[in-house]
Amino acid sequence: MINSRTIFIFRELEYNLNIEMMKGFLVRLSVYAILVVVSISCRSKIPDKNAQIAYVNDVEAPATGTIRERLQIPVKFTVNNGCGSFNRFVESQNGTTRTIAVEATYTDGICTQALETKTVNYSFQPSIPGTYQLEFKSSPSESIRVAIKINP
Repeated sequence: MINSRTIFIFRELEYNLNIEMMKGFLVRLSVYAILVVVSISCRSKIPDKNAQIAYVNDVEAPATGTIRERLQIPVKFTVNNGCGSFNRFVESQNGTTRTIAVEATYTDGICTQALETKTVNYSFQPSIPGTYQLEFKSSPSESIRVAIKINP
């Protein structure tokens, strides 16, 4: 026979089971969330194994510009073979001086084994008037330096 004491025990068991199920769900959810965050953060920090710095040969920068004007500066650089292509600019800034390196990537496969010169535009859009120094890496220890005076 089922009495009120039995019903109370069953409800308490049901309540405890629900709490345990909820705890298990929250633990699993937390583990999945951590895995997703770690996966995304690791993916963005892994460098491309086929990427390397390509040194700049020539820069055709204007001597002047105006604030908020986007200057497109042609930059010529050399890749090691026919499979090399532009990937991105790697930049650091110290005041009005910017140090810029070209990063090239190389696809796997059969490639011509000759040095090739490529051209890509560096986009420069200052928001404050002044004279800016752009230093494009032309070797491990040298740079091609250009000065651009930005007028209001």
